[in-house]
Formats: sequence, C-alpha cells, structure tokens
Amino acid sequence: ASPYFSLMLKHMLGIPEALRVYHIIPVGYTEVTATPKSRRPLETMVHYERYDSGKLRSLDYLRKFADEESIQAKDYNRGGERINE
Repeated sequence: ASPYFSLMLKHMLGIPEALRVYHIIPVGYTEVTATPKSRRPLETMVHYERYDSGKLRSLDYLRKFADEESIQAKDYNRGGERINE
C-alpha cells in the first residue's frame, strides 16, 4: 500500500498521530454490491517477448485514473462514511 493509505485510515478511523497502521483486515458484509470496473483488453497491456512502448499510458491518463479510481481520505468523515454521496 502507499504511504498515504495509512494516513487515510488514521483520518477515517480517528487513530492518533503517534500510532502506526500496519495491517487492517476488513470483516463483515457490504451494504451494496460493488459494480465491476471496466478493464482494458489484455492485448493492450501485456508485453510479449519485448517491451512495446506503444502500450505505455500518458502521464495525463495516469493522473486522471488515479484521481477517479483511488480512495481519497478527504471524501470520508471520521466514522468512515462517504461525504456528499
């Protein structure tokens, strides 16, 4: 996990600054069923025998993907509920 993941968890769960988060194991059931994310076809991602630079994603594409797909601590309150749903 990224170094920001533990910061997000600390913010969401109200864990004091002095403590460190090493592992979290979720237990229970979700209230809603997650919808599957779209995925690029394998042939656009997998390299055979040699690296193919044509399959490289642009920096703008990666930034947009990270903004849209990653969990952001600012989007949750301390109780773990999503803000502005």
